[in-house]
Amino acid sequence: MSICGPRRGLAAVIAMAAALSLASPPGWAQVDPAPQSDPVQEEADYQDAAERREVRDAITLYQSGDFATALARLKPLADRGVDEAQYYIGFMHAQGLGVPNDYAEAAKWYKRAALQGHAQSQNYLGLLYYEGRGVPRDFRRAFIFFELAAAAGNEDAASNRLIVARKMTSEKITEAQQEAGRIIAKMRSDQHIPVPRRLASGVIVTAEGHVLTHQRAVGDCTDLKVRIAGKSTPAEVVAVDEFNGFAVLAVSEPPGVAVAFAEVDATPGEPVTVIGWRISDELAIESIITEAILESLPNLERVDERYLQIGALFDSTNLGAPVFDSGGNLIGILETGVSPHAVARVRGERPDLLSFALRQQIAHLLLQMNGIDYERRQSADPLDKSEFEALTRSVAVAVECWRGET
Repeated sequence: MSICGPRRGLAAVIAMAAALSLASPPGWAQVDPAPQSDPVQEEADYQDAAERREVRDAITLYQSGDFATALARLKPLADRGVDEAQYYIGFMHAQGLGVPNDYAEAAKWYKRAALQGHAQSQNYLGLLYYEGRGVPRDFRRAFIFFELAAAAGNEDAASNRLIVARKMTSEKITEAQQEAGRIIAKMRSDQHIPVPRRLASGVIVTAEGHVLTHQRAVGDCTDLKVRIAGKSTPAEVVAVDEFNGFAVLAVSEPPGVAVAFAEVDATPGEPVTVIGWRISDELAIESIITEAILESLPNLERVDERYLQIGALFDSTNLGAPVFDSGGNLIGILETGVSPHAVARVRGERPDLLSFALRQQIAHLLLQMNGIDYERRQSADPLDKSEFEALTRSVAVAVECWRGET
C-alpha cells in the first residue's frame, strides 16, 4: 500500500500547480469596501492585494516551467511569511525543480507554511516525517501533521493518517491526536504565540542592551524584536558592517547581562557550543543547543581567515547564533548557508557536516567605531555545566522579524 504524496515527473508537477492555482485559498476573494473607510485597513488590504498578485505571477512562471524565475519571485514573499509562497518553495526543493533536490530545505519551508494552517504543506511535511526524508523518521509527527491537514479537509492526508496509524500503538495515536488538537487550538486562538515571518539568532554584548547578530537576520525588516528571557522587546538596528555581515541592534529595555569576548584565539579541535532558535511544532519559539568541534579540514585550502569551521550543520534560524568556548566566552557568530566553495578552495569531495562562523574579533572594529564598550575575558578555563548553561542562556537571544501585525 502506498502513501499519498506528490506525483513525480515534470508534467505531473506542472499539472498539480495548475490545479492548485485555480482554487483560491479561503480569504483570497475580494471583499466589498465598508461604508466607512479605515485608512489602516485600506493600507492592509492594498498590501494583501499586491501580495496576491505577486504570488499569482510567480505561480504563472512556475506553470510555464521557468522555475528559476519563479523561485526568485517566491523567495521574498516566503520570507515575508506568505504561506502559499512557502509551500511552492518547499515543493520545488522536494522535487528538484530549479534547485537541487533538498528534502531538508523542503521540510523547512513546508513547516513554515504548515504552522500557518496551510493544509497541503501539512500533508507533505507529514510525508517527509513518515519517510524520514530531510527530517528524522517520526511516525508521531507524521500523524500530527496528517491530522492537521485532514482537519482542514485534505483528503490525501486523511488517507495517509490511516496508513501511519497502523504503525502506532493506540496510546501513541491518542497522544498525537491530543497534540494536534492543541496545535489547532493555538492556531485558531488569539492567545497563541504569533509566528514571526523570519527568525534568527543573536547575542547580548552590552548590559545596556546591544545585540550582535548577522546582517541578513535584519535585512528589510521594519518591525524588529529581540526575545530576551521569553519576552519580545522592540529593537532597532544601530550599526551595520556590510562587508563582514555583522549588525548591531539596540533593545528598548536594558537586559543587565552581557557576554564576554574571548581574548584567547579559538583552535581546531576545541569543543564549542552554539545556541540558536527555532519555531517548534507547538508554535513556540525555543532555543536549540548544539555541541560541536572546531575543524580544520585538510581538503579545504586557502580558507578565508575571517571564518571558523564548525563540524555541524545548522538551519537558517541559527543565522547570527553565538558560538561559545568552554568558558562561556564568545568566539564567533554563525553564518548559515555558506558553501565551502565560497570561502575556501575545496580538494576532493565537499564536506557534508560543516558550517562556518565569523570570528568575533572582526566585530570589534564595528563596536569601537560606534562607541559601544564591551567586555573581553582572558581566561578560557572551562565552566561547570550549570554555570555554563546559566551564563550562555542568559545572553543568547532570538531575533524576530515581524510584518507589523504584533
